[in-house]
Amino acid sequence: MIEKIRSIIRFGIAFLVVTVVLVLLMDQIVMPFYVSQGKTITLQDVRNISLSRAQGKLAEMELDAVVLDSVSAPDLPPYTVIEQQPLPGNLVKKGRAIFLTISKGKEYVQMPNLIGKAYTEANLILDQLNLKVKTTEYKYDFDKPSGVICGQSISPGIAVAKHSSLSIWISNGPPVKIYQVPDLFGIPLSEARRRIREAGLKVGQISYVRNEELTPMTVINQSHPRGSEVYEIIQIDLEVTQ
Repeated sequence: MIEKIRSIIRFGIAFLVVTVVLVLLMDQIVMPFYVSQGKTITLQDVRNISLSRAQGKLAEMELDAVVLDSVSAPDLPPYTVIEQQPLPGNLVKKGRAIFLTISKGKEYVQMPNLIGKAYTEANLILDQLNLKVKTTEYKYDFDKPSGVICGQSISPGIAVAKHSSLSIWISNGPPVKIYQVPDLFGIPLSEARRRIREAGLKVGQISYVRNEELTPMTVINQSHPRGSEVYEIIQIDLEVTQ
């Protein structure tokens, strides 16, 4: 009988110890874990900053940064956060993964050789490389027939960023007539006018400069160098003494 009582007492003590341990486990470990799992925070905006800064901010919020994708963004530095999911302002639980899309920065391509190609063909080539024409200009060219490209502002083979633009020159073909600019320095204005007309060109603007060493109305400067060849009728501006 006494042994039976002792067994009951030992069982009671053991049960009490186990109960106390379980209560302590629930109170100190299980319940805090369960409660923490239910905590939510307001997600901050980590867009338009570097990936390293975004990772730091998310780590402070006890969130994980996961790079989901990288896309071309020529106007942004490489590794800049462009998008985030979920969006800022959403309530999220600590420990959640936040998915980020970052920039690749500039991508480079090799400038093609457009010389001798038709304008439409050149545009197709540039479109494929994500390049574009900024300006076009027509000029006479002895080597290239009318309508094809005879010059480009960026030399072929140079590495350029995608979405860059360039200027091109389109040939008008060889000039029908070549005009030579006469030497007008040191002659009277009336004589300069005559020589310009004889050369098949036009008199442009006349600027008067005070000069006490030379005879009045003497040409002291001209807008185009003497002896230079031009392929169209141009105006020649003059500076003469007052």
